[in-house]
Amino acid sequence: MTISRNSLRLTTLAPLLAWMAVIFFMSSRPGGGTPESGLVAALIRWISPSWAASMGHAQLELLDGVVRKVGHVVEYFVLALLAARWLAAGRATLNRREWLLAWGLCILYAISDELHQALVPLRGPSAWDVLLDAVASGVAILMLRRRATRRRVTD
Repeated sequence: MTISRNSLRLTTLAPLLAWMAVIFFMSSRPGGGTPESGLVAALIRWISPSWAASMGHAQLELLDGVVRKVGHVVEYFVLALLAARWLAAGRATLNRREWLLAWGLCILYAISDELHQALVPLRGPSAWDVLLDAVASGVAILMLRRRATRRRVTD
């Protein structure tokens, strides 16, 4: 039994929308607080209470910031993979317009996500985060495109 392209589009749309919901949820968490009261500090205390006790505010703040930025990279890298998968809908590769469309979708979602954060207590929009998200999703798209090109050459 073969599955139609439209059916594949629908089945690949669900994970894309679910991942967008995850990003939206993560952006909905109020900001504020101190690095000492955040998730990163709690994780460090769980892994090594002595290491956590030896860390100062500046170290925790730096580590918290790094973890948040890595989170952006992972979120938008995965978003780009899912967007490309949705657009491909069972085909081996995308054309140039579709690659750009997948990347554009990620960038537009990054912009909307930052605008959403402007409405969240103690959060705000960041153009730097949009740039980071655009780079992360662009790297994912380029990696997929390169992989697809290599496949065509070896087939």
